[in-house]
Amino acid sequence: TKYDDTNTFKVAPEYPPESGGLAKPFCITYINGGYMTQQDATTARIFANLACDFHFDITRFKTAYSQINTFIPDFLKRLAGDPQLNSAVSTISDNVTVEPPAQTTWGNVGGTELVTLMVRVIVPVKYMETPTT
Repeated sequence: TKYDDTNTFKVAPEYPPESGGLAKPFCITYINGGYMTQQDATTARIFANLACDFHFDITRFKTAYSQINTFIPDFLKRLAGDPQLNSAVSTISDNVTVEPPAQTTWGNVGGTELVTLMVRVIVPVKYMETPTT
């Protein structure tokens, strides 16, 4: 998705680089809690909260907020249009939550202190796992 002439979210590597040398904006997605229930002897239902942390360039404050204001509705429309997340999950299982932008300090990453403006989106999803053995 292109947000202006200089910033585009790009496809991330499967595993993020240790150096933190990522161009902004960028996103880090990870499982942020969840639970499992056993449906029957062969099927488990797994409910996970996916945290999508979108990081914007805080040094470009006006541009960052302009990108955020464009990005949030666009991202939510994309989720609504693909609740199975490209067949990765059974469905989005509850309300998607968008947390307000917040400054995030990463400390010394790759020789520089990395500070970003982060928006966290929590996407609760359901997986059907079968068989359980």
